[in-house]
Amino acid sequence: MKLLTVLFMLLAFGNINASGKWSVKKKTLQKVECNSNELLNIIDSVLTKDKSCPYYSDSLLLSIRILEYPDKNKTFQLIFETGSASQKTTFLTINPVGFFKIAKHICFIYYNIPKSLFSSTKESYTFYYKYYTPPKKLKKGEVPLIFPDDDSFSSWIYDFEENKIKLLEVHQPCMNNVSDVLMSK
Repeated sequence: MKLLTVLFMLLAFGNINASGKWSVKKKTLQKVECNSNELLNIIDSVLTKDKSCPYYSDSLLLSIRILEYPDKNKTFQLIFETGSASQKTTFLTINPVGFFKIAKHICFIYYNIPKSLFSSTKESYTFYYKYYTPPKKLKKGEVPLIFPDDDSFSSWIYDFEENKIKLLEVHQPCMNNVSDVLMSK
């Protein structure tokens, strides 16, 4: 049956582009410690909610994009996203600035590492990942490989202002009623 599926795809979509190049890349990141109990509780809550979803596994990755509000002093927006271990390449190619571990999960940090939430360590870790470089020019009849982003994972948006964290928005596809998530924060 699998062979028939592959043959059908080749006939339907033409030649699959195999002229691109796969390479192994590495990125060394500084390990940080989260020194905010409130932030740790929020991350624990995100993980607890995600455990009820079919995509959850012990290898689930987290990302926190920390965006500084330009018009407000020491105020940030925290955007949490979860992803599978197979999305490690995506998480690493968008240039994280640090990472930490919580439970069995790795959490990548992007843009800023506020001292009010994290402290530096002397440890660093090198992550290895596979990276696909598409060909500069396709041959006639070739179809480029496309790697769509998987948006079936959750995302949580918070504001951090005056040392308080406030939930703004939740996207969790496996939850029937997002208001239950908002009410249980």
